[in-house]
Amino acid sequence: MATKGIVMIAGGHWKYGEMASILAMGIKLYSSIPIALFIDGRGGTHLTEFQKGLFTIHELPEFMYNHNKVESFYRVKTFLPELSPFDETVFLDVDMIWSPGRKAEDLFLDCNFSMINEGYIDFKTLENTISKNYHFWSQPHDIKDAYEIKDSKLYQYRSEYIYFKKCKEVEKYFSLVRKIYDNPQMKSLKFGEVLPDEIAFDIASAQMKFYPHKDNWSPTYWHYLYSFLRLEPKDIYEKYFAYSMGGKIVTQVQRDFYNALYKFYYSQYGLQFDAVMKWEDKINFAKHHQTVLK
Repeated sequence: MATKGIVMIAGGHWKYGEMASILAMGIKLYSSIPIALFIDGRGGTHLTEFQKGLFTIHELPEFMYNHNKVESFYRVKTFLPELSPFDETVFLDVDMIWSPGRKAEDLFLDCNFSMINEGYIDFKTLENTISKNYHFWSQPHDIKDAYEIKDSKLYQYRSEYIYFKKCKEVEKYFSLVRKIYDNPQMKSLKFGEVLPDEIAFDIASAQMKFYPHKDNWSPTYWHYLYSFLRLEPKDIYEKYFAYSMGGKIVTQVQRDFYNALYKFYYSQYGLQFDAVMKWEDKINFAKHHQTVLK
């Protein structure tokens, strides 16, 4: 029987393990779907026995995130088909919190691969559906020239949600993503020395013409992009599976939303919520700075 499950990654700091446990608490209230958490020597150091019981915990192979003396947990995403113990996988970034009442089983799709995307640029027709509120990590014309892409769609991916089934096409795709990630041929924005993974997914999809199941599609809410929708919490719960806290610094609106749900989930498990558990901006413990690669 084919297995289905969720994969999360917590590496580099114990706060990521804490985030993973909060996300898993929400998921497990409404679903029995298994969750595999991959940690390095730091990501799981503060997990309690209760938190550990929310997942099956696996050690993250160091070669996946430590490459050419540069540590990148974004790079781990390029190994997801090898990492996942499931036949069908939903990968979720841990810096999200679950929407009450949503069933994780509904995140699994009838296709081999898909990913959050904010539209695309079609290099053949010049059609452009990308979000005005987001960006590519590299200039599209630099990508087009460097990889000689002339008649494909360059998608604007966000990798906080990735769905895939294990198959040869998916293995080929992720192998190409990793090849591009490890040896980029264009200028790109970086986090310190670290290349964001999304740009490699963008380019590999264009090269293979391997596209998501639906355009301009996201099952998660990111206030940074979607605040113009002016949704109430109940509307977010109904439309989106999770609420993203992406970015180094978040707004007070995001912080209040996250902390209220965090407190709610703790109460559902009969646990005491402590004020020190509130959201902490990632800039305080993951000190990456966005720079331009010259």
